[in-house]
Amino acid sequence: MEKIFMVIIMCIYGECQGMWQQTTYDTMDECLIAVPPVKEYFMEVYPQSDGQIYCMDQENFNDWRESLERGESPRVTNLPNIPTI
Repeated sequence: MEKIFMVIIMCIYGECQGMWQQTTYDTMDECLIAVPPVKEYFMEVYPQSDGQIYCMDQENFNDWRESLERGESPRVTNLPNIPTI
């Protein structure tokens, strides 16, 4: 079964951090459906922030997480993003 991860990149005053939900989704569609409430939460709680939300398959998620561990920026450059937060 495929695992889909929701990845959230949030920037406040130019400092960006990447985070992800511990819960995974069975399909890309399930993850995409879950994005709007997450977006609304971050917009309400962190109105001064901006960022992106991505739904990633296991391979892209592992590559992204490994790039974080190497100290690279949490920004994602090779995937289309979902709604900006």
